[in-house]
Amino acid sequence: MSKKYALLAAAFKKEHPVFPSEAEARKYIEPGMDEEDVIKKFGGPMIRTPSGNDGEVLEYSQPPGHKEMTFGYGGFEVFVKNGKVTDLEIIHQTVRISK
Repeated sequence: MSKKYALLAAAFKKEHPVFPSEAEARKYIEPGMDEEDVIKKFGGPMIRTPSGNDGEVLEYSQPPGHKEMTFGYGGFEVFVKNGKVTDLEIIHQTVRISK
């Protein structure tokens, strides 16, 4: 893990002591809702990156140590444009087991 990612993960884990479940993300986030409502519910994203057509992607990645698994739910990405949610993508990935 890079030093930059480790620092981001540590800061994110401090802000999010209980990481949202896949069911919580799917239940709450809907296209058309305000970006600010997502941030109020889940806190600031771990990473915010530009997306095509003047949009952005808010990435909520499960920090290391939040849950032990080898493959499964790793977080979610919220796609926004002009302050509105356009899509939600659930991240499924191989996760290193850590404590």
